[in-house]
Parts: sequence; C-alpha cells; structure tokens
Amino acid sequence: MKQIEKYKINAHDVDFNGILSPTGYMRYLQDTAYCQMEQDGPSYDELFDKGLAFILSRIRILFFRTVRTHETVTASTWSCGGHAASFIRCYGMEQDGVEIARGKSVWALYDFKNGKLKRYSDVKVNYAMDEEADVDIPRRPEFAGEPVLLGVKKVMYTDVDQNRHMNNTRYADMLWNFLPDHEDKRITSLDISYLNEAPLGCELEIYGAPSADGDGYAFRTVRREDGKVNVLAKITATKI
Repeated sequence: MKQIEKYKINAHDVDFNGILSPTGYMRYLQDTAYCQMEQDGPSYDELFDKGLAFILSRIRILFFRTVRTHETVTASTWSCGGHAASFIRCYGMEQDGVEIARGKSVWALYDFKNGKLKRYSDVKVNYAMDEEADVDIPRRPEFAGEPVLLGVKKVMYTDVDQNRHMNNTRYADMLWNFLPDHEDKRITSLDISYLNEAPLGCELEIYGAPSADGDGYAFRTVRREDGKVNVLAKITATKI
C-alpha cells in the first residue's frame, strides 16, 4: 500500500526556466514519506526522541516531464523492506495519470546514543509496503578525466535539518547550480551517494567533470577541513 499526497506546486520551488527544481521534486517526495511515517509510525520526531534518525545513503530519481507553478501533482511513497542495515524506500509522482518522476532510495537508521547503525531485522516499523519501483541504482559515477574544482559551498543555518547536517534535499540544487549551461534544460536523472555528512559550518569543495559513460555530468564534494568525500553524484539533463 502506498502513501499518496496531493500538492500544488509552490512558486518558490521553480527555477529560472519556470519549472520545478531538482530539490523541489525531492521535497515533495520526501514530505510524502514524512506523512507516511506520521501516519503509520514511528514518525521522524518519535525516532529522534529515541536518539535515532534515518540517514540517506543512496538515491536515484528519474524525471520524465516538467512541472510548473501552481500545477497539481500526486506524490506517492512506500517502504520496500530491507536487509542488513539498509532500509529501502521508493517514490512516484504523476499528474492526471501521467508519470512525472520515479525513484528508489536506500536509508540507514543511525543510533546517535551508541554510534551504530540499526539492523533492519532489529527494528519495528509499521510503514506500508509495496513492490520496488523499476529503478536501478547504478554504481558510483566515474569521471571522464580529472574533475576540476567548480566552487566552494559553506553549509549555513538554512541548509541543515534537526541533525545539524546539510539536509539531503539541499544537495540536488547545490549540484544543479554547478552544471554547465542551465538555459532551457531540465533534469532527467539524479544519482547521489551520501558518504559523509556535512555539518553546520562545514565548507564543501565541489569538483566536477563529464561522466565516464558520456551521458551526464559527475560530481564529487569534499569536506575542506579533513579532505573526506561528502557525496558522489551524477546528473543528466536535456533540452526542455
């Protein structure tokens, strides 16, 4: 069974092309997930009060068409079970029965008190389940040549969530900002592997180059203070 929510696209979630931004998509999809957590339990806040939090590990979203200001969409999400320390969640978005986006994500449940990951078999969650979406999460992207430094992003107050780490939805627009030539383009796929958190005040060096497979642009972000890789990602785009 899927959690289904309807949204009217907020004018502040579209970009200069007048279409929903990558982070805009992620916000609506993940808000639907929060609704399911509140409805089925445990909610985000209930987990947080117990010293637990879901941490996004991998996500892939495919985008099939554009959405514009004040259009209405239907977003859906559902649990797909899990294994070891991985919790699988899928997403969908449509408009008048036409598919707009589809995604799959892998999460870990982190125990802040003990500094350990919870195993799927050891955690009681009641989130409604359904079959996995038809989305393959590929291996981490490779670069065609040496990536170059594109810029630096400092993680500020408005970037972080209750964990005081940069919210996972913020990465989509951060990376999209450094994609060469945005004019009349829309995103067609987004792949992000989250390796190390970006806490409040952290400075991220953003490196990029065309992807080795030739169909997109690959990114690597690095924490300036310790040189650890923060995320590896790949974006593909096409003309609107």
